[in-house]
Amino acid sequence: MPRQLSFTVYVLLFLLLLGPFGVLPLGIENVNVYLSDIFVGILTLSWVFRWKEFLALIWKNQFIQLFFLFVAIAFVSNIVTPLRLNSIERSISFLYLARFVGYFSIFLTFQRFTKTLADSSFVSHRFAQVGLFISIIGWLQYFLYPDLRNLFYLGWDPHYKRIFATYFDPNYLGLLLVFSLILYLFEKRSSFLFFIKPAIIFVTLLFTYSRSSYATLLAVLGYYAISMKKYLYVFGAIILLGGSIVLLPRPGGEGVKLERLFSLYQRIENWRLGLLIFSEHPIMGVGFNTIRYAKQMYVVSEGDYRTNHSGAGLDNSFLFVAATTGIIGFGVFLILLWQLFFSVHRIARLTLVAVIVHSMFVNSLFFPWIMMWVWSICGANWKRKT
Repeated sequence: MPRQLSFTVYVLLFLLLLGPFGVLPLGIENVNVYLSDIFVGILTLSWVFRWKEFLALIWKNQFIQLFFLFVAIAFVSNIVTPLRLNSIERSISFLYLARFVGYFSIFLTFQRFTKTLADSSFVSHRFAQVGLFISIIGWLQYFLYPDLRNLFYLGWDPHYKRIFATYFDPNYLGLLLVFSLILYLFEKRSSFLFFIKPAIIFVTLLFTYSRSSYATLLAVLGYYAISMKKYLYVFGAIILLGGSIVLLPRPGGEGVKLERLFSLYQRIENWRLGLLIFSEHPIMGVGFNTIRYAKQMYVVSEGDYRTNHSGAGLDNSFLFVAATTGIIGFGVFLILLWQLFFSVHRIARLTLVAVIVHSMFVNSLFFPWIMMWVWSICGANWKRKT
């Protein structure tokens, strides 16, 4: 196995466990830099130094060409933005585009150095373990630090009696746990003890009280049943999920009420805002990752858009792309996802199904640690010409 691959895998596993907890205290408004950003920056530089190999990859891989076409459109959308941005705001928007490109270097690395089925299995097995370790951290958090309301002033949502681990957000954590469960679907079932690990992850997922993550798991199981023709097996899993949700405790607080409507109304208003921005700027959008500043033109208070951790996005990744890069960028983005979906093996397709469904409710496709996972699994499970 290539040393570059094993080293990258273990570093990424550590960064996935750390999550947003690995933020660097730079004290710059609207700018959060994480240890994961530093690593992908180094990874990107390594590709710059291997520029001949990089150009060769672009030349022979249509998906990579489409990715950089989308990046070019996003770059132009920032230049021609209708928003009146000062130099700092414009620079921040370009930095987030640079971050998006940087995380793509993970895909390039895995696609380049995963050469055999054993390499791919190594990646999947190691990433599957992440869900177990995150679950352990999550339960420690649940019993020792169950209340996030005291960090509301820092822009975090006031979650109470929900597992959020080192991610401070049960929705993103829930998706990562679903990712891990997907990998366990393809692990060898050597003994009854095998089921203990995914069972722990499953119960942890339940205690996130994340409806978007529940829906994502259902979508994954549905696709798995159709593609693998294991209808009874998956039907039983769906019954288990439904029954478990019914039996979940309701210890207190609005967040653990699965019938809660407040967050649903908020999400609908967020979608309406995204559609409004897109309808007023349909061709090139308002500029990639300028949503935080576009919100100033609408109904969001200054305090909300400047301090809230979700202030730079929309609660739907596809609306986010449409509103920021217009119909041109949105069209290329859809083709990009289509090309990716049919260029990877089934285990990566299930991962894509998960993130696509989840991104209908949260801006998952552009969350750094979600990108980290998706690019790793897709790169390691790329279909190679023989």
